[in-house]
Amino acid sequence: MKPKHIISLIVVALVLIIGIVVISSAMGVCDAQEKIVVQPLWGDVRVQEDPGPYWKGFAKTWSYPRNIEFRYNDDPKDGDEVDGRIKVTFNDGGEADLSTYIRLQLPISEADLLAFHQEFGGNSDNIKASIKSWMIDCMKSSAPLMSASENQSARKSEFRQLVLEQMTKGLYDMNLEEVTKKDSTDETGEEITIYKTTIKLLDGKPIITTKSPITEKFNMTITQFSVTGTDYDTETRKQFAAKKESYLGAERAKAERSQEVQERLMIIEKGLREKAEAEAAGNVLMATAVIAAELKANVALQSKIEAETKAAQKLSVADLDKQTLLMAESAIFEQAVIKAATALEEKKAMIARAEGKKEAIELSGDITELEEAMIRAEVDKVVAWADGLAKFQVPQTMIFGGSGAEGGNSADLTNSLFQMRLMQGAGLIDQVKIDNSKVKRQVARPVKK
Repeated sequence: MKPKHIISLIVVALVLIIGIVVISSAMGVCDAQEKIVVQPLWGDVRVQEDPGPYWKGFAKTWSYPRNIEFRYNDDPKDGDEVDGRIKVTFNDGGEADLSTYIRLQLPISEADLLAFHQEFGGNSDNIKASIKSWMIDCMKSSAPLMSASENQSARKSEFRQLVLEQMTKGLYDMNLEEVTKKDSTDETGEEITIYKTTIKLLDGKPIITTKSPITEKFNMTITQFSVTGTDYDTETRKQFAAKKESYLGAERAKAERSQEVQERLMIIEKGLREKAEAEAAGNVLMATAVIAAELKANVALQSKIEAETKAAQKLSVADLDKQTLLMAESAIFEQAVIKAATALEEKKAMIARAEGKKEAIELSGDITELEEAMIRAEVDKVVAWADGLAKFQVPQTMIFGGSGAEGGNSADLTNSLFQMRLMQGAGLIDQVKIDNSKVKRQVARPVKK
């Protein structure tokens, strides 16, 4: 390559470099997450907020993030310092190294941001150191409000809230009180003196002694604050261990008492359950017996009703049989009366015929042998029948009984006796006396011619 060409290339490169330098000095780019303080060679200092390229005009610039965050701990990978923790002392003498995290929003208005820039000059280390200094004041003011044990067990959230309030509003005015007590976990058992701190109030609100520079002077806003770690000193941890052992012992005793109570309640409940089961079984047996008794009573009542029904039926049948018997006896009585009357008439007719024949014989004077034999036979018949009736013994007492299997079949005997009584009352049964001598039969023998 010829020297002429080499010189041309060098000139072009220099021009490009000079152009790039000129352009970069004259032009700038603003990102959306930052604000840029622009200090030109002449004119007023201004703030570039709109994202994108802007005319810098060879001015000097400082870039500020819209939100800035700091970590104060002992982790080099997470913090900017080897050990940025903050040491605090609680009201019982316990100490702890606290690790924190804070996030802040830089001033919004241009005037506030320019004032902030004049204060720190864009140096983030100065900003971090200033924030930490104020944080130390707030944390050391809040720690005496509680003991290390209280902070460790239940009041970490309250402690963080107290620190945040003082960093935002300002330091609270405090009262310091000495309290002497005997620590139950102390080996010597000696009394120790602790300092109890309380916040002074006015009309129910804390009295602020020093306002917060973060919000009042720098016009920043705290958007997030956290206590990320609490490392208690060795003596405090020993105290925690002793209290823990005491607490665990108390909890064990409480658990044992609770177990005893549970066992006692279980025994009581078991007894109540067994009693309830026994009562339930007894109730079942009693109910079964009651049901059986009621069933038996119902059966007996039904049997009684059936027996009464049968007895009523038998009584109705007996009444019917009695009425039938009375009707039959009435009919028999009527028949006996009729028979007695008929027999009386026949007796009268027979006597009349006999007397007629006697008179005929007496009038005729003689009879044939045949007539004599017939008259004698008829008279003997009447005499025999009358003698038999006269000799028949009629009972003086008449027994009337019912019919059927229970009373026996006495209807025939009753009817017979009843008829005889009727006949006797009618005069049919009596002693018949016939004097054969009064009947004079003359049998005329035929006269031989």
